Amino acid sequence: LTTAEPSTFATTRPTTAMPQVTQQTTAPTTNGSSVIDSSTLEKSGLAGYLYDPNGKYYYTSADPWQRAIGYNELFDVGAGFVSIYMDTIRFKFEYANKDWLIQFWKGQYGFLFVGHEIGVYTKPKDRTVEHYDAATENDENALFMSMTGYRKGQEIYSREYAKYWWCTGFVPGKLDNFSDRSELSLKCRITMKDQVMLDAFTKSLQQSGLVPDKDFTVSGLDVFISW
Repeated sequence: LTTAEPSTFATTRPTTAMPQVTQQTTAPTTNGSSVIDSSTLEKSGLAGYLYDPNGKYYYTSADPWQRAIGYNELFDVGAGFVSIYMDTIRFKFEYANKDWLIQFWKGQYGFLFVGHEIGVYTKPKDRTVEHYDAATENDENALFMSMTGYRKGQEIYSREYAKYWWCTGFVPGKLDNFSDRSELSLKCRITMKDQVMLDAFTKSLQQSGLVPDKDFTVSGLDVFISW
């Protein structure tokens, strides 16, 4: 991936191709205007989504309906059937006797929004089915992180550093070509729980093709990633 983006974090943009799942699908274009009443979202969290009037972006609430479902890769396979056209990359590792998955997404969400997601999931090691659980109610598996989304090198929103199991950001608009998500990129900071988790996660990053000091940097327990 090659993207031009501001230097928000102490890391440089990716210059190497990273393994990722791409949903190479085309779809009709739209005028990119939103038909969702942002004031309603801000007050009620309609369908689990909220609106930030200061940052002018939409995001998922802390306890949306998707939390109870968890995640497996079939969800990504079926995304095109609900007009979601995205790229994704998965980082799997073992920590604290659990299988962990930290996954990034970026793309066209319906015909109205573009955006990014970071999800954190776990499953018991003895679960042979590749289905992951979201963080538990007390957020013991959630992680502190922040995320800034870009389109064509320009910042389109920024999520503050806080504890998340699912960090998201969406803004009204449409990609020039739904089958090409290269105009979208993100920078994020994710804080690991301890050195053991840090070592396991950074090893997974490298196994997925990310290069230290080029695609990601480490400072203490913080990992800064560009994608």
